[in-house]
Amino acid sequence: MGLLILLVVGATIGWLSTIVRDIARGPVVLANAMAGAGGAMIAGLIVDIGQRAGSLSPLALLAGIGGSLLALAAYSYALKAEAR
Repeated sequence: MGLLILLVVGATIGWLSTIVRDIARGPVVLANAMAGAGGAMIAGLIVDIGQRAGSLSPLALLAGIGGSLLALAAYSYALKAEAR
């Protein structure tokens, strides 16, 4: 259940980032949602190592949010570098 929560939180943050940056193209919205979900999942799982499978601590949720933001920043930077 915790993994599902991390995926939903990360995808939501990725989707919200497209709203904030005013991006309306479908593939970019999906890519942002996937990058946010991936970052949240990886960071949350790293922080929650040793915990019971399926549980989610508040620290892992905060790490998931941070990981999502970090993954989105890296993805955005990669897109800008590719455009140059």
